[in-house]
Amino acid sequence: MIVIHPKDKTTAMLSVLYEGLEVRLIDQRASNSEVKHLLDHVSTSERILLLGHGFDKGLFSGMIVTEMDEALAYGIETIQEELDCENIKLAKHLRFLLDEGIPLIDVPVRMLELDDVHSPLTNFNYNNIFYL
Repeated sequence: MIVIHPKDKTTAMLSVLYEGLEVRLIDQRASNSEVKHLLDHVSTSERILLLGHGFDKGLFSGMIVTEMDEALAYGIETIQEELDCENIKLAKHLRFLLDEGIPLIDVPVRMLELDDVHSPLTNFNYNNIFYL
């Protein structure tokens, strides 16, 4: 599997989606031409996981609150410990569904079912996962 993950502090928790798997990781050090070359030469049967701040086809998320300033901006009552714990849990839940082979179209509903906290933070984040 190829993973394109330009990491920053707000998307670092997404590494849980591919930890322990045999992947070819492309991060922010890769140039656009390197990424284009890789994608032009990848087998059509190889999985590609695009992580970051969104793309226009497939599984998509709206705003996912990962920092206190974002929570304040969106009026979400939380504390740093909840942000840290629940965002890792959200990524682990998504990893579980991907590992189980759940069709992407079903992932948003299944993610809502996996929210076991139902706090303002988790309600906001889990309701911002879509399939386009």
